[in-house]
Amino acid sequence: MTLKNLSILSMLSLFYILPPALADIDVKGTIQYRQNYMNAISGHTGAIRRLKDGRFSAEGHLQMHTEALVNLTRDITLLFPAGTSEGKTDAKPEIWENWSDFEVRAAESQQAAQALLDAAQSGNAEAIDARFGELAQTCKGCHRPFRK
Repeated sequence: MTLKNLSILSMLSLFYILPPALADIDVKGTIQYRQNYMNAISGHTGAIRRLKDGRFSAEGHLQMHTEALVNLTRDITLLFPAGTSEGKTDAKPEIWENWSDFEVRAAESQQAAQALLDAAQSGNAEAIDARFGELAQTCKGCHRPFRK
């Protein structure tokens, strides 16, 4: 085999090997999904606020919304893959520049959501208020440094 044939063969193999590794993510779709996901978190949080403050009453809804928050907060970091800092997004570049801090703050939100669920399951109104306040602080603690 000549060097020219080897080069052609090498180039052809790159077309079959690299595409999965270099496949571009759908940046616009990822950002839109992230925004919908965060809106879901906001919606559940707002519903919990109204339920805990007595502005609406529905049996089992407090637990339902807190369970949803626990599930949603588990995967926050997955919503921010590399390459999704550009475009129509409120995410600051600091997320990717300070990734370990972002991971810590996301984990704190997940822990706070779980603590709120535990309080909701106990039915203790004071504990629910306290845990809800803690959850709100973790949200702010992430939004301030990482959201435009």
